Amino acid sequence: LRPLGDFSKVKITPESADRLVEGTGLVKAQLTGTDFEFVERVDMVKVGDKKTPPREIAFTLPKGKAEGDQQSLDLELDTSVWGAGTYRLILTQTSGPSHDLPLEIHPPHPTITGLPLRANVGEPQQTIVLQGTRLERIGRFTTPGAAWDLAPVKPGAHDLTERKATVQLLATTHRGELLPLNVGVQDVESPITFPSGLQVDGPRPKIAGVSQSLAQQPDVPLTEG
Repeated sequence: LRPLGDFSKVKITPESADRLVEGTGLVKAQLTGTDFEFVERVDMVKVGDKKTPPREIAFTLPKGKAEGDQQSLDLELDTSVWGAGTYRLILTQTSGPSHDLPLEIHPPHPTITGLPLRANVGEPQQTIVLQGTRLERIGRFTTPGAAWDLAPVKPGAHDLTERKATVQLLATTHRGELLPLNVGVQDVESPITFPSGLQVDGPRPKIAGVSQSLAQQPDVPLTEG
């Protein structure tokens, strides 16, 4: 006889957790941390929902049920049906107790329009107005060759479509470079990468002086200045 799996150390892999985003359709999630060979059933229910009963979720094991040591379990979740929120996975083993595992489906990721963003060499720093959707969920920007500072978000802000960011190009950055933009999103472990995120342009034009030029002599004389 083989012992039932110890589910106290079961977890969803970080890669799977990051992929669980509302509206992305069918997503495969993988559980690890014990022997799953005797798992008989997996159910799922939203935390705090006392009206809707748990719904059974299809799962697969590498070798099939009760076919020896199984160190992973795969689920396929339809994120368009479940939506964003915190859920409980209920794993039930043959002739054994059930075990709850928390699972998070993230809201849709932020979007940034107008990429690539543009910055000019020769400036101490520049302010860029980001435009897009759900910009309050952005926690950080990182770019090789540039340092970013995001404007703080007011508590409770939701569905921001504009947000300011300050960028400072490093001395190693040169005109004409197209740099990736790595965006850290709230509650998501791995950053989202936009390969063509920041365009490095040449120096801005500078006005050296201004002189008055009139198309014709005005009726009212103008004094200097």
